[in-house]
Amino acid sequence: MTIRIDDEIYNVEIIKKKTTKNTYIRVKDDLTIVITTNKYSSDLFIKNLIGENISSITKMIYKAKSKIEYNTKFFYLGKEYDVVYVNNDEVIFGAQKIFISKNIDIDKFLKKQAQKIYLDRLDY
Repeated sequence: MTIRIDDEIYNVEIIKKKTTKNTYIRVKDDLTIVITTNKYSSDLFIKNLIGENISSITKMIYKAKSKIEYNTKFFYLGKEYDVVYVNNDEVIFGAQKIFISKNIDIDKFLKKQAQKIYLDRLDY
């Protein structure tokens, strides 16, 4: 099943389980809309549910898109870098790219750099 929201088409995955009592809507990182419901829920019920919750689904899609963008962009000292994942364990800054290992947590790296800059400025 697919759905069109803001001139974009999204896949809808419907998971019907016998043990599920409530119906849940979520958006995966790949922008697939997943609906988990009871196995006795009808397709008409699911279509009406999507129609009633279209604004919530739009918000979830926007949040997932911003998360994807956050993981591909990197800001450091007021400059924007594109993130390129490599196999070495050090962080290398290029002109417009940063080369970083998937094993390194970007947030921890930023905190460590901020602490270093702060301490240097404090000593000054």
